[in-house]
Amino acid sequence: MLMLHPINQSRNEKSQKFMDKREGSYLVITNRSPTKWDIADQEEPDEVLEIYYSSALRAYELPISRDSGTVAPLLRRGRPRKFSVNSSP
Repeated sequence: MLMLHPINQSRNEKSQKFMDKREGSYLVITNRSPTKWDIADQEEPDEVLEIYYSSALRAYELPISRDSGTVAPLLRRGRPRKFSVNSSP
């Protein structure tokens, strides 16, 4: 997964909210230096998309399917109930 830090340039009138996000799995073609990597798309592995720094790269994790069965329980909002020592919950 790639995480880009778009630059807000007032002359282009672009903000981070409206910039395209490059997400998904990509192929690492070559390691240019300890901090630079050539990245390509999986459909076209011969074409280099861009050169990315290692700080912008993250390990890609497959999305969890909705039918996986592992669902986190909902948390109750607010302060928890107060129980006295003599009463049972």
